[in-house]
Amino acid sequence: MDVCSNTGNDYHCNNWNLALSGEFWGRSKEVLSINMCEAIADGKSNLNDYGVVGRQASRYHIRSGGTLGLVSAVNPVVPLIEPAATINESQNAITLLGSTPVIFPTTFPTGLVDGTVATNRIPEDLDEALNICGAAASKAFTGKVFAQFGYTWNDNRYTPNLSFIGSAEFTGCTNSAVQMWSAGLQGSLNF
Repeated sequence: MDVCSNTGNDYHCNNWNLALSGEFWGRSKEVLSINMCEAIADGKSNLNDYGVVGRQASRYHIRSGGTLGLVSAVNPVVPLIEPAATINESQNAITLLGSTPVIFPTTFPTGLVDGTVATNRIPEDLDEALNICGAAASKAFTGKVFAQFGYTWNDNRYTPNLSFIGSAEFTGCTNSAVQMWSAGLQGSLNF
């Protein structure tokens, strides 16, 4: 006698079973930009007025005693920058010398430069200065299908089960999501 049942995406008929499921995931494109209108309103006409600070303290972080805190009239500018700083790599902040006013060490670690020198700052040409498009996350959409096909020996005391499982991911040709697939064999015993 055939005994078949259907519970959602799980189908059983006699000792055979089949399960199907899927998922969909996506994100929109991230947009990054530099607000040059605000920079012009502050009297800055190009990017060469800016530098990448990295982990270095700016003029807003140094107190007259060389400790971190609010800006002081004694130490109005801390011009150290890190042109090659990235989100994954940066130089540790250097220790300033003295107390009133604080001064810089005579030698800087590699990657640390004086921001008062124009050639150390961001070039005026935005395409040459920063890879803004490369830093933005692109849109991604992906769909995945899962399947399981197996057999259960119901007439056995331990009801062993053997199943083939697999999945496949589908993305479009203009997509940045990775296409993946998987296949496997699964077995079980009940005690």
